[in-house]
Amino acid sequence: MPPGLNGHAGRADAASSKTSNHERVQVIDDEKQFTTELTSQIQHWGLRDVGFDYDIVAVFGSQSTGKSTLLNRLFGTSFDVMDEARRQQTTKGIWMCKGKDMNVMVMDVEGTDGRERGEDQDFERKSALFSLASSEVLLVNMWEHQVGLYNGANMGLLKTVFEVNLGIFGKSANQRTLLLFVIRDHTGHTPLANLQATLAADMQRLWDSISKPPELQDRQLSDYFDLDFATLPHKILVPEKFEAEIQQLRKRFSDKSRSDCVFKPAYHKGIPADGVAFYMEGVWEQVQSNKDLDLPTQQELLAQFRCDEIATAALSEFNEQAKPQRRPIEAGKVVDGLGGMMRAWRSGALTRYDRDASRYHKGVYKRKRDDLLAVLDSTLSPLFQGQLKNLAKQSLVAFKRDILNGLKGDSYDFAEIVGAARKKCEASFLEGAKEALVEDTDWSYEEDASLLSEEVQLVADQCRKDETKKMVNVIERNFKRQVAEPVEVYLGKAAPTMWDDILKTFKSTLAKAESSYLSKAQSFNCTEEENTTALASIRKRTWVVLRAKIDEQTSDTAFLTKLRSHFEERFRYDEAGVPRVWRPEDDIDGAFKKAKDETLDLIPRYSKIKPVDPANNYTIDSGSVDLASGDDEFDFASTLIIFTDIKAIDLSNRFRKDADAYYVEAKRSTVSSVAQIPLWVYGMFVLLGWNEAMAVLFNPLRVPAVKASPSISPPPLPQLNQVIMTDVDTSYILSVSEESVTDTEVTELHSDPFADEDADVVLQSADKFYFHAHKLILRKASPFFVDLLDLPQDKHLNDDESQYDGKPVIPFFQESSSTLLALLMYIYPGEDPHMDNLTDVSDVLRAAEKHDLDFIATKVRERWMEMAAKDPLRAYAIACLKKWPKQAHAAAEFALEKQVWPLEPPLCVEYDQISGNTVLNLEKYHRTCARVAQNLARDRAQWQRVLDSEQCVQCDNNGRHSSNRVALQMNGWLSRYLVAVAESFDTQPAPSTALDQSIIQKAIRESFDGSHPCELPSYAIDTINNFTLHFAQQLKIVLCAVDLEV
Repeated sequence: MPPGLNGHAGRADAASSKTSNHERVQVIDDEKQFTTELTSQIQHWGLRDVGFDYDIVAVFGSQSTGKSTLLNRLFGTSFDVMDEARRQQTTKGIWMCKGKDMNVMVMDVEGTDGRERGEDQDFERKSALFSLASSEVLLVNMWEHQVGLYNGANMGLLKTVFEVNLGIFGKSANQRTLLLFVIRDHTGHTPLANLQATLAADMQRLWDSISKPPELQDRQLSDYFDLDFATLPHKILVPEKFEAEIQQLRKRFSDKSRSDCVFKPAYHKGIPADGVAFYMEGVWEQVQSNKDLDLPTQQELLAQFRCDEIATAALSEFNEQAKPQRRPIEAGKVVDGLGGMMRAWRSGALTRYDRDASRYHKGVYKRKRDDLLAVLDSTLSPLFQGQLKNLAKQSLVAFKRDILNGLKGDSYDFAEIVGAARKKCEASFLEGAKEALVEDTDWSYEEDASLLSEEVQLVADQCRKDETKKMVNVIERNFKRQVAEPVEVYLGKAAPTMWDDILKTFKSTLAKAESSYLSKAQSFNCTEEENTTALASIRKRTWVVLRAKIDEQTSDTAFLTKLRSHFEERFRYDEAGVPRVWRPEDDIDGAFKKAKDETLDLIPRYSKIKPVDPANNYTIDSGSVDLASGDDEFDFASTLIIFTDIKAIDLSNRFRKDADAYYVEAKRSTVSSVAQIPLWVYGMFVLLGWNEAMAVLFNPLRVPAVKASPSISPPPLPQLNQVIMTDVDTSYILSVSEESVTDTEVTELHSDPFADEDADVVLQSADKFYFHAHKLILRKASPFFVDLLDLPQDKHLNDDESQYDGKPVIPFFQESSSTLLALLMYIYPGEDPHMDNLTDVSDVLRAAEKHDLDFIATKVRERWMEMAAKDPLRAYAIACLKKWPKQAHAAAEFALEKQVWPLEPPLCVEYDQISGNTVLNLEKYHRTCARVAQNLARDRAQWQRVLDSEQCVQCDNNGRHSSNRVALQMNGWLSRYLVAVAESFDTQPAPSTALDQSIIQKAIRESFDGSHPCELPSYAIDTINNFTLHFAQQLKIVLCAVDLEV
C-alpha cells in the first residue's frame, strides 16, 4: 500500500484529499517508521504558529468498531473507513488529521486484537505508549454490549495504558490525561449511570491490579486520569438521533466555554505546535528502542532543538540587517542613526526569539536567549567601536578645520578659537557616542572620549606652537625690514660710533618686537616658560638677522667697495669736495699715504662689533633655543667677529693693490701735463710755413678739388663655411666668413627660417649674429615685441648700424646667439630646441621671462626643473647667481634626496662663484630639514596612533588586530622603521627616503622573524604601505615649512 493512505481507497482518494485543508498524514506506518512530513503538514493545517492553542486527541478501540467513522463524524476528518462488505482492517499504524473548524489534531490509532497482527502485541503496547505521551484526551470506542467484558471492553489495552502512564508520569501527579469512553449503539435500556459505574469499577480494579513501585503504592487512579463517559445511539437504526448526539458531543470538543468541555489546561503536554513533530519523533524513537520514556528529558531536548532553530533564524535576519552598515564603518565613515538601527536590530531579533521560543522549557529558553544576546552584542560591538573611532577622527578633523578657519582673519583670539572648537568637537563626539550606545550592554565610550581629549590637546598645542612660530617669523621679517636701511647707512658712513648707532637701532627695534609678541601671546594662553623660550628665540633670530645684514654689507666685494669709496673721497677730492687735478708740484705721495692710512684704519673698526660706549653692548645666552630650527649650537661671542685677523690682512692687501692703481693713475696724469708741446715750436711753424700760407691765400686756384664720395653700402657677403652650433639644436647652421672678421662685422644665420628673404626685421645677438624674422610672428609671441616694433624708427633709416639689407635691425645686447636661436625656435612652429646644458637652459629662461614670453618660460622652467633634479648643486648656484629664489628653493629640495654633504671636489664652476654665505644658507637648510625630519620620526607615540588607525577594522576594543602576535610584530616593525629612517634622514631628509623599500623590508624581516614581505598577511602589507605613504606625506608638509635664505 502506498505510504500516506490508511485504507483501500487508493492513490486517487489520497490525491483528492490533499486539496482539503483537512489532509491526513500517516504519522507511523505499519512498518513502525515515523514520517518526515508531519512538520510540513502541521504548517499546511495552519497550526504551526498557534503556540499552545491546539489540542491532540487519540482514539483506542478494537478493530472494525467504527473508530474512523466516529472521528470523521465527530471532528470532520477524512480518515478512511471500513468496507462493510469486506470487513477487513482499514487503519494501519497511526494517522493524524486536523479537526474541521477547530485547532485539534486527531490521531487514529490502529485497532487492537486484529487478525492482521495476530499475537503480536508489541505494536499495540508501543502505540499506546506513544498516544498517551502525546495526547490530552484518549477516546475509548466500545459497544454497549461490550461493557463488563474484559477483552471486548479493551481491558487489556487499558491495563497497558495504566502501566505505561505510571512509568511515564509516576513521579509527577500534575500531568493528567482524560479517558473518554464513547459507548456506541446505546439503546437506553441500561442507564448511562449504570454503565458508567460498571466501567469506573472495572478501571479501579485494573489500576489496583497493576504492579507499582514501592514509592507509588499509595497513588490512585484519579491522580493520573479523569474518567468521562458519553453514549451514542445506533448509527443505522436511528440515524437522526445518532447525528444529533454526535453534534452535541462535538460541541464539548469545539466550545471551550462549556463547563463540560473535554479540553482542560491540565491535560495539555506543554509542547508548542511548531515543536509537536520533533517531540513526537523523539518519543517514538525512545519507544522503538524499548528505552524508558523520559518525557521531561524529551521536552528539554525539544526545547534545545527548537530554541536553536529559532535563534538561528532570528540571527540570520539580524545579520542581513547589520551587513550593509559594515562597509561604510570599515571605510571610516560615520553612519547616521547607527545606534537606533542597532537597537532596532537587536530588539527585533530578541522579540522574534521570545515570541517563538518562550513556549518551550523555561531553563533552556533563558539559556539560549543569553547565548543569542551574547552573539548579537559581539556582532554589534565592532560596529560600535568602529563608529566611535570614526566619530573621533571626524571630530578631530572638524576641530582642526575650525581652528584653521578661525585663524584666517587678520585679528583673532587664539584661546577663544581653540576653546570654542574644542567644545564643539567634544560635544559632537559625545552626541554621536551616546546615540551609538546600546542599552543593557557593557559598552562604554569614556576611554575613547579621553583619547580624543588627548588628541585634541595635542593638536591645540601644536597649533599654538605653529602660530607662535608664525608670529615669530612675522616679527623676524618686520625686524629685518626695519633694520636693513639704518644698518646699511651706518656701515656706509663708517663713523667711530658706527657700532653704537647700529646696536641702539637694534635694541630699540628688538624692544618693539618683544612688545608686539607679548601683546599677541596673551591670547595664545602661552605659559611663562613658553614665553621665555619664544622671547629668547626672537632675540637670537633678530641678532642673526642683524648679523646677516652686516655680512651682506661687509662681504668682500661690498667691503672693498666701501674702502675704495672712502679712499677716493680723501685722495681724489679735496676738503671742499672738489675733484683734484694733479700737478707736478703737488704732494701726491703725502696725500696718498694719508688717504691710505685713514682707510686702512677702518678695517679694525669693521672687524669686530665693539661699541665705543660699553652701555651699548649687547649679549645673548648661548644656550637659547631657536623655535624654528631647534639648533642648540649658538656661540654669541663668535658672532661679534666680522673679520678674522687673516681675513683682515687679506682685505688690506687687496685694498693696497686698488690704492696703488689710483696712485699710478695720479702720477700718469702729471706726466701727460708735462709732455705738452713747447711754445717755441709754434713759432717755428709760423716762420717756416709763412710763404706757403701766403701762396694759398693769394692764389685759390691752387687748392685741389674735393669730390664727394658716394655712400658706403654693405659689402657683399663673403664665401661662407658651415660651422655647427653645439650649444643648441644641431639642425641649424651658422655661416662664418673665411676672411678675417672685424669687431663690427657680423655673421648671418644661413638656414631657414632665419635667413628668409621675406623676413621684415633682423634680430642681432650680443655676439653679432643676424637672425631674419617676421614681425607678425614676433607680435603674436609676446607683448614685448608688440611694444618694441611699434617704436618709431624713422630717425634711424639712414643709420648703417640700424639697417641691414633694407630691413630694420633690433639689437639684443645680453642674449647670445645660442640663446636667441633657442627663443626663436620656440616661437616659430616646428620642433623645440633640445638643451642639455643647465647654464644654457637658465639663460633661455631668463631671456623668456625678461621678454614676457610666458609660454616659453613655462616650458623651459619645466626643463630646468628636470635638469635641476639631476644636478641640484649646480642648479642652486645658478639660481642664486641669477637671484631666482623659487628655483633656488626647488634645487635645495632636490638636494635633500641626494647625499651631497659633505661637499667633495671637483665642484661645478657656478658653485665656486657664489658667496660663502650662500653656501652656508644651503648647508643650514639641509641641517634644519634633517633635524625636522628626525624629530618627526622620533615622535613614537604619534606614529603608534597612526599605525593603530590604519589597522584592519576587525579589531578588538583597543583598536589592535585580534591576532596579538601580529599586532606585536607590527609594533616592532614601527620601532625599527622609525629608528632606521631617522638615521637615514641625517644625509637624505626627503620623502623618498621614507618610502625606501630597503629600509621598509629590512624592518619587516627583523620584526616578522625573517619573513619575506610576500609571506605576510595581506592586511599587514596594506597597513605598512598606507602608513609609510602617510608618513612621507606628513614629512613633505613639515619640510615645506622650512625657510631657505637666498
